[in-house]
Amino acid sequence: MKITTLWFDDVVRAFLAEIPSVEAQDEALSKLERLERVFQHDARMRDGFLNASYPLPTRARSLQRVLEKYDFSSTVIHLVLLFMREQKLSQLGVFIARLKKMRDELGLARQVDLLSAESFSEAARQKLHDVLEKKWKTHVRLEERTDPTLLGGFELRTDGWHFDASIKGKFQRLKMALIAETL
Repeated sequence: MKITTLWFDDVVRAFLAEIPSVEAQDEALSKLERLERVFQHDARMRDGFLNASYPLPTRARSLQRVLEKYDFSSTVIHLVLLFMREQKLSQLGVFIARLKKMRDELGLARQVDLLSAESFSEAARQKLHDVLEKKWKTHVRLEERTDPTLLGGFELRTDGWHFDASIKGKFQRLKMALIAETL
């Protein structure tokens, strides 16, 4: 288990050294996340690339053609081919998680989860992004998800920090205040 963790950490360090620009890292990370979602939903496709009954060079060429078709950079293509060669293609999500964590630890980027009742407009998302980058003086990567149970507003979460500006959160705080008042 320890060796696997060290392997992932070494690959993450090499990836960060190969792609020093935070913006380029973000673009590569987005493409890797899309590829991971495809592999999660289509295990047959992922397993086809791992199928040892076909020679590795044949499988590698097939995967490389798919990645080139979707404009993956050569660095990302080599990374995915490394995962294929090491039989770790099904663990691409582990790499993505380690990459995000290491970027946070190094202060290269801060991952912020944005949970909203409905999708933010591009302009609103960009304004929030700019405000957070100015506040924290670091690159921010927003991960947006919608949750209609918030009733309106939004929540922001990142390592140990939570900001709740949702209607649901306001109702909960009001409820707690009323309960405290009656006691």
